[in-house]
Amino acid sequence: MVRVHPLLLGFSVAFLLEGKGGPILVDAGLAGSERLLWAQMRARGFAPQDLRLVVLTHAHIDHCGCLPAVLRESRAPLAAHPLAASRLQGGPALLPEGRGLWGRTMAASFRLFRPWLSTPRLEIALPLEDGAELEGWGLPAQVLHTPGHTADSLSLFLEDGTALVGDLVVGLGRWARPQPYFIEDEEALAASIARLREKGPRRLYAAHWLHPLRLKGT
Repeated sequence: MVRVHPLLLGFSVAFLLEGKGGPILVDAGLAGSERLLWAQMRARGFAPQDLRLVVLTHAHIDHCGCLPAVLRESRAPLAAHPLAASRLQGGPALLPEGRGLWGRTMAASFRLFRPWLSTPRLEIALPLEDGAELEGWGLPAQVLHTPGHTADSLSLFLEDGTALVGDLVVGLGRWARPQPYFIEDEEALAASIARLREKGPRRLYAAHWLHPLRLKGT
């Protein structure tokens, strides 16, 4: 049984997965979030050096900005989809175009801070292709490539039916709905949602919600 600990890092949520092989971190928030992250880990009885692995769901700055500090302190390897490699080359932050009023508002807010935002230059130690298993890391989970929000997006599907899906969905109360604000490929997003629905998840954890969500039709 894997315990899922949501860790609020201001704008986004990271997830500490407590499995039999030791803690694994999913995503890491914006640059400067490390103090919040370490404090919440320690409150749950873990030190940075306890991390076995860090998994990146996709290479947007609200997920990877803090990774240099996290990887340096923990010395854990970074796992991500291979398509994330081309997005982790340093330089100005990759900011998506927003859709709808709320999406455009969020995109405009990010653009205001763009001079202070940059994507880190990182090497992926463990490329995670679709179908990869993490049992060797003490985590009973399968990797699903779930593009749409971004081409490099991945999800983790745990054996108990829990799925960690990054920004594939957003929350509406206790229900999940497909990402409506930031979409690179609409057809890919629809296919990823359909594939996830076929897997029949019991609960979803999305990157900006502390509580688990339910996907309609499952």
